[in-house]
Amino acid sequence: MSTLSAPPVVDSPQPGLAAWPATRLAWAWAALGLALASATAALLHWDAIAAAAAIWTHSPTYSYGMLVPPVVAFLLWRQRAALRQTAPRPWPWGLVLVGGAALVATVGRVVSALVIEQLAFVAILQAATLTIVGPRVFRRLAFPLFYAYLAVPVGDGLIAPLQEFTARFAVGLLDLLGVPARLDGLLIHIPSATFHVAEACAGLRFLLASVALGQLLAYLFFRSWWQRLLFAALSIALPIVGNALRAAGVVLIAHLADARFAVGVDHLTYGYVFTGVLLACLVGLAAMFGSPRPAAADGPDQASSLIAESGPRRRIVIVASAVLLATALPALAARPAADRCRVAPILSPPETVAPWAPVSPAGDWRPVAAHPDAELRQGYRGDRRAVDLYIGYY
Repeated sequence: MSTLSAPPVVDSPQPGLAAWPATRLAWAWAALGLALASATAALLHWDAIAAAAAIWTHSPTYSYGMLVPPVVAFLLWRQRAALRQTAPRPWPWGLVLVGGAALVATVGRVVSALVIEQLAFVAILQAATLTIVGPRVFRRLAFPLFYAYLAVPVGDGLIAPLQEFTARFAVGLLDLLGVPARLDGLLIHIPSATFHVAEACAGLRFLLASVALGQLLAYLFFRSWWQRLLFAALSIALPIVGNALRAAGVVLIAHLADARFAVGVDHLTYGYVFTGVLLACLVGLAAMFGSPRPAAADGPDQASSLIAESGPRRRIVIVASAVLLATALPALAARPAADRCRVAPILSPPETVAPWAPVSPAGDWRPVAAHPDAELRQGYRGDRRAVDLYIGYY
């Protein structure tokens, strides 16, 4: 009489371990494609990148831009554990966005609009990432990639509105405090002195630094979209109102004490203390009312944690198309046109009339003129006055 025996028990492998080698291969293809697209785009738009880096190092207003690339790298690194559980899946429709961003960057390069070219360069990186890794993986990388826009030195157009708001707010507050103040354009008159709300007093530096820090804190400390929007709006309103209070405080000190003392306090300590207090308030508010956001707060994306359905051949085609779109238009734009100057003209300085005399230009100052066919720099001195002349010929 035979007996039935139970089948041997075989340990089944964990599903995640079975899919990991294929997922790792998919990420290897994606990393290669992103490296090629980023390197070629950076090479073609290197002048715009170098111009942005020069502004970071020379302009105190945009010096925070040096911290944006390390912050973006840190935010991407925080997602490494979650990305291991997802597989990139190329999205061919993203090629349309890559081509559009490359077209805008090419237009900016042709017309020498550095800001447009710099913004479009960031858009090329975002569109290439979306194309190569797919929408589901891109959602995890969206904020770091959009945060990279803060590296573009843009915002000078806000100086005039900020100056006007600061002047009106300061005079209104001084009236409430009983200080006799009168506004004349951007001049604030009090009985003992007159103050000019200059460009440096507009508070653009405080505003941009606060926005950069506020967006980062909103992402790290808050989870709901309305909390993030509220904190982002606070990071915009706080420096604008705070700078107006700072200007009113300087005028109030001049009215109660001495105008020279007020100016010295403002330029030596008041501005730096104000910046430190402002940023400390943002950090404190985020720590009090928010909760730190873990790197993988949403958990693994089950829909994309399986092996990517697109094979190596399709990945190669999509990556090659993204690189081609990002490089073809700038390469065509770089070709000399038929009517472009083959030989740079020789520029002659204008003739002078006494008491003016030509001298060497003072310092290394020059306006931002991208790729002129010829340049001329000349200094003039006469009648105890000095003039520097710059000509960029296209």
